[in-house]
Amino acid sequence: MLVEEEHLKEEDGVWTLERSMDEVHIPSKIYDVIVRRLGRLMKEQSELLECASVIGEDFGSQILGSVTGRNRMDLLKNLNEIERIHNLIHSMKKKYKFDHNKIREVLYNDINEELRVEYHRIVAESYEELYKDCLDDVLENIAYHYYKAEDERAVEYLLDAGDKSKDKYANIEAERFYRDASSLMDEEDKRSVRAYEGMGDVIGTIGEYDEALESYQNALELEDDNKEKARLYGKIAGVYVDKGEYNRSLEYADKGMSLTTEEDVEMCRLLNRKGWAYTRQGDYYTAMDIFEEERVLSDRLDEKKHYAQALHDIGTIYISKGDYGEGKDYLEKALAIRKKIEDVKGIAKSLNNIGSIHYRKSEYDESLEFHERSLETAEEIGNKDGIGISLNNIGTIYSAKGQKDKALQYYKRSLETAEEIGDKNSIALSLNNVGIIYNYKGELDKALEYFQRSLEMREEIGDKNGIAMSLGSIGTIYSDKGEKDKALEYYKRSLEMREEIGYKGGIAYSLCNLGMIYSDKGELDKAKNNAENALKISEEIGAKSREGESHNILGIVYRDQERWKEAMEEFEKGIEILEIAGEKKELAGALYEYGIMWKAKGDRKRAEENLTRSLSMFEDMGMMLLIDKAKEALSSL
Repeated sequence: MLVEEEHLKEEDGVWTLERSMDEVHIPSKIYDVIVRRLGRLMKEQSELLECASVIGEDFGSQILGSVTGRNRMDLLKNLNEIERIHNLIHSMKKKYKFDHNKIREVLYNDINEELRVEYHRIVAESYEELYKDCLDDVLENIAYHYYKAEDERAVEYLLDAGDKSKDKYANIEAERFYRDASSLMDEEDKRSVRAYEGMGDVIGTIGEYDEALESYQNALELEDDNKEKARLYGKIAGVYVDKGEYNRSLEYADKGMSLTTEEDVEMCRLLNRKGWAYTRQGDYYTAMDIFEEERVLSDRLDEKKHYAQALHDIGTIYISKGDYGEGKDYLEKALAIRKKIEDVKGIAKSLNNIGSIHYRKSEYDESLEFHERSLETAEEIGNKDGIGISLNNIGTIYSAKGQKDKALQYYKRSLETAEEIGDKNSIALSLNNVGIIYNYKGELDKALEYFQRSLEMREEIGDKNGIAMSLGSIGTIYSDKGEKDKALEYYKRSLEMREEIGYKGGIAYSLCNLGMIYSDKGELDKAKNNAENALKISEEIGAKSREGESHNILGIVYRDQERWKEAMEEFEKGIEILEIAGEKKELAGALYEYGIMWKAKGDRKRAEENLTRSLSMFEDMGMMLLIDKAKEALSSL
C-alpha cells in the first residue's frame, strides 16, 4: 500500500520513505484498504473482477469472457493491466488468481443477492457450453454454481460430483455434494434415494456408523423396487458388521435375500455380507459354507468379479483356520481372475492376503514383497483405504523383523492416510498398532496413551469388536506394569463385549488373557477353567493360534502344580501347534514358559535350550520387556 500511494520509492535498489510517517494514512481495517485499491479500477475492470469473484478464487479468461461477453483482446488487456498496475490478481499460465482471498471476498459480498444468483446461473451455463464435450472435467464447478443459483439443474450434477468424489476417497467433499443435492429436492423426489445412499456410503466409510444407518433407512423409506431394497439391506448389513453387531447384520442380510432371487447378482453380494458376519463371529465353518454358496452362484451367473471375491473369502477362512496351503491356492486363483478382468482394487486385496500367509509362516521378506506390491497397486488407482491397509501390514512385518522404529514410521503413515480421508475405524486401528510398538519397546505409559485414544475412537463410532480389542490391549499394559487386578478388570470387560457380539475367536482370545492373568495371580483353578474353555472354542472354530496358546496356559497351570508329565504334554502340544501356525510371538512365550518348567525341575540343559530359543525370538521381534525377562531367567540357571 505504501508503494501504491507513493509513500515508499525504490532508487538504485534502495527503498526510501518520501514522506514522514505522520503524513502516511494506514487504514485500520483490511476492508478499507481493499476498497480503496478497487476504487482505482476503471468501471469495465471493476465489472470483470466482480464477475471473477463469482467464478472463484482462481478463474480462466475463457469462462470469464463467456460470462461477460467481452471481446477477447480487450478482456486480456484489462486483466493484464489489473495484474501489472493494480496488483489485485496474478496470472498462472491460462488461469488467474486473486492476490488474496480477501479481495475476492469484498467483491463478492458487495454484489446484491439477486444479481449474485443470476451470475452463478450464467457461470454454470457457460461451463456447460464451453465444456460440453468433457463435462466431467468441470462437474464440480457446474454443480456448485447451479447450487448457489438455487437452480434445480444442480441436483444431477451434485449427485454425479458426489459419486466422483466418493470414488476418489474425498469423503468430506462427497458428503457435502450429497447433502447439497438433498437440500434441493422435495421429500417425494426419487433421486433422494441416490443422495441418501451416497451419504450412507461415505459416512459409513469414515466410521460414522449410526449416521450411515440413518441415511440408508431414509433411502429405504423412499424406495419401492424390491431389488433396490435388497441392495440397501445388504449395505445396512455391512455397516452392522463394521459395528461389531453381527446378529443384526445377519438379520438385514436375510431381509435382503427375501427380496431377491438366485437369478440376481444381488444375491451374491448378500451372501458375501452374511459370510463375513459369521467370519467375524469366528464361525468359520458356517462362513465357509456361505462363501461356497456364493462361489457356485456367481459361477452359474458368470459373474467373474463375484466369483473371484468368493474364492478370495474362502482363502481368507483357510488362513484363519491355519491351513495356509489351501488358503494360498484359493487366493492365487482369485488373483488370476482379478488380473484377467482388470479388477485392480481386488488385485491389491489378493496380494495383501497372500502376503499375510507369508507373514504367518514367518517368511517376512516374501510377505514384504507382496504387501509392497499391494501398496503400489492401491496407489495406482488412488485407493486410500487400500493404501492405509498396506501401510499397516508393512509396519507389522517390520515389527516382526525387530525393526520397531521402521514399523512405527509405517503405522504413523497409515494413521495420516486414515486421518486424511476421515476413516475413524482405520484411525483407531493405527492408534492401536502404534500402541503395540511402544509396548514392545517397553514404553508402557506411551503405549497406554495410544490404546486409550484408540478405545475412545472406537467407542465414538460404536465398533464393539474394536472396543473389545482396545480393552484387551489396555489390560495387557496393566499386566506388564504389574497391576494384575486392573488388568483383570479390563480383560473381563473385553470378554463381556465379545460375548455380547458372539465373536467366538475373540472370546477364546479373552479367555486366554484371563487364564494368563489368573495364573500370574496364583489362582490356578480359575486359570485352568478359562484355558479349557478357550481350548474348546478354539478347536470348535479351528483357531490354531488360540488352540496353541490354550495348551500353553494349561502347561503353566500344571507346572505350577508340579504335575510335570501333564505340563510337558500341554507345552509340547502348544509349541507344535504354534510352530505350524507360524505364531512367532505366542511360540516364543510358550518356549519361555517351557524353559521355566525345566528350570523348576532342575534340568539345566533343557531349560537353557528353550529359554535361549525364546530369547532369540524375542530379540528378533524387538520385545524389550520379554528380552529382559528371558535374560534374567537364563542368568539365574
